[in-house]
Amino acid sequence: MTKFDADFAVIGAGFAGATAAWELSRQGQSVVLFEARDRVGGRGFARHFALGCDVLEFGGAWITPNQARVRRHAERHGIRLRPTAPIAVRRWHDGHALRLDAPASPAAMDGYRRTMDRVAEDTRRYRAGEAMDGEGRPYAGVSLAAYLARVAATPEAISQVRAWWTISGNGDPETTAATEYLWSNGYGDGDPEGMLRHLQHTLEPGTGALVERMLAASGARVHLGAAVTGVRAGSSGVDVEIAGGGTARVRGLVAALPLNAIRAIAFDPPLPDRQRQAAARGHLGRAVKIWIKARGVTVGTLATGGGEGIEWMVAEREAADGTTLIVGFGLADGGFDPADRHDVAGALYRFFPEAAFVAWDWHDWVNDPWARGTWVAMPADAPWVAEAGTWAPSGRLAFASSDYAHENPGWIEAAIASGERASEFLLKQGNSI
Repeated sequence: MTKFDADFAVIGAGFAGATAAWELSRQGQSVVLFEARDRVGGRGFARHFALGCDVLEFGGAWITPNQARVRRHAERHGIRLRPTAPIAVRRWHDGHALRLDAPASPAAMDGYRRTMDRVAEDTRRYRAGEAMDGEGRPYAGVSLAAYLARVAATPEAISQVRAWWTISGNGDPETTAATEYLWSNGYGDGDPEGMLRHLQHTLEPGTGALVERMLAASGARVHLGAAVTGVRAGSSGVDVEIAGGGTARVRGLVAALPLNAIRAIAFDPPLPDRQRQAAARGHLGRAVKIWIKARGVTVGTLATGGGEGIEWMVAEREAADGTTLIVGFGLADGGFDPADRHDVAGALYRFFPEAAFVAWDWHDWVNDPWARGTWVAMPADAPWVAEAGTWAPSGRLAFASSDYAHENPGWIEAAIASGERASEFLLKQGNSI
């Protein structure tokens, strides 16, 4: 009889992995979890601001009203839902100048409205399940840049669409699917402002705290600093190989990994062709998220546009020292260096020229070896790389991640749902594995 180190192994201690461990353990299965980092949480990452005692989210954080799974786990494990600040003040950068009255000059407003009305119409059609626009052209296979050219978007409209793209599509507009924006835009019935109105809560004391409590309650044996280098699946079990030596033998395995991190693991036998191609191609999520501490900025101020660098900023809340904490998003396109004080201060002053810059902090997800990107952004010419069907489980192996979840990819809720599905698959296999 084969001797197992545990019934199941989980690779990755993000929300997908923690959920898989939770679900397997509560069905009486023993679970061992391997996490390459020295912490749990994955791309949910809350920590203290570099200069101060405020705990901030440097990865995914927002919770929407209909995300019941994460809300249930938060309630179960004593995590508070912190309401986001309502938007009280609005600013726009039209690509040329900061505006406090409207997204475009009076002379350009008609063209701006025509563009945004057309985008809203396409959003409603796409969210209703229609594959074609009113002129019979497909939504699929079109990059954001190509889509904006198709609708003859004005420069002012492009400036605003790009700003909201940094928190939706978050990839190169020339290669990332426009449907990423249309879907997110649908939270406001075609109005991009609705995206933010939909982002109603964050977690306190943080996403990582919820993952920690989920794993503690599961009873899974968690190994930090344990990067998995290989997975060998045979007729009698799965061998999990750890960097620096050591293996674990289990009945089945959940690979709860971001899409762009899968390629770092050697699978034996090799993954099916479609999965290998998807892992090699990866997704295009390349957002930059920064936190800025400043004086003289009103909490609840939202500023968008500009077309470069940090294109979206909101004054999120007051810091413990009375300054304002501002979160900003842009694209990692080489034109803005989030590690450079001059670049970050310039981004602040473009939206808030009256501000006094104090400090900033960020995390580089694009070069993080265990993430290799931010939230999922599908290539326009290969959306299948992040489709749930591409990552269907088989035999002793199941995949789980917000990147390729069946429901609303990219969200914490999606990661939890994918962990549930992966564990359900392995449990249904029963004695066959």
